[in-house]
Order: sequence, then C-alpha cells, then structure tokens
Amino acid sequence: MLVEINGDMSYINPEFTHITGYALQDIRSSKKWFHKAYPDEAYRKKVAKYWKSENGILGGTYSVTCKDQSQKEVSFTGRVLEDGRTVVLMADVSDLRMAERNLAE
Repeated sequence: MLVEINGDMSYINPEFTHITGYALQDIRSSKKWFHKAYPDEAYRKKVAKYWKSENGILGGTYSVTCKDQSQKEVSFTGRVLEDGRTVVLMADVSDLRMAERNLAE
C-alpha cells in the first residue's frame, strides 16, 4: 500500500485485498484502516504506538480484523520515503504462527 503524507491511501495492491478483503474504496485513509483493522481501541492505540518511528522504518506483526470479521496475523514492513509518503508491505503469517504454536505444544 502507499500512504500519502496526509494519511490518505493512494494505492492498495491486489494482495492486500486478498488478505484483508478490503479494497481502496473501503479504506481511503490510514485512520479508517486502523479503525477497521483494529476495532478494539486499546489494541489500536498499541499498534499505532509501534508504528511511530524516528528512523523511517516501520513494522511489526499484528492481529488484523478482516472485512469478513475473521482474524489474521499479518506482518507489516514499512518505509517512509524521501517525499514523506509511506510504502507498506504486508504478508499473512497466520499459518506460520499456528505452526509455531503447534510445535511449541
């Protein structure tokens, strides 16, 4: 995804829609995305805190609420570009996390 300086999303790739079910018209701003992806206010604030970065590198793995209300573990990697926009890559790591939990048991 590509997030403009003002927080508007200008691009969402097809894999984002495949993973989350959301298309660009569903979440035109990062604020709207955060409210949909993290409906629990306390968890949303925790995620937002970790997204703040002083060196321009962002990321983490979070439990995301998808459009169909299912939960997925999603790994994010972001980078603030020189022009102030942010590019974010994401991967569904739900199966990996489940396998890790099963191995630990």
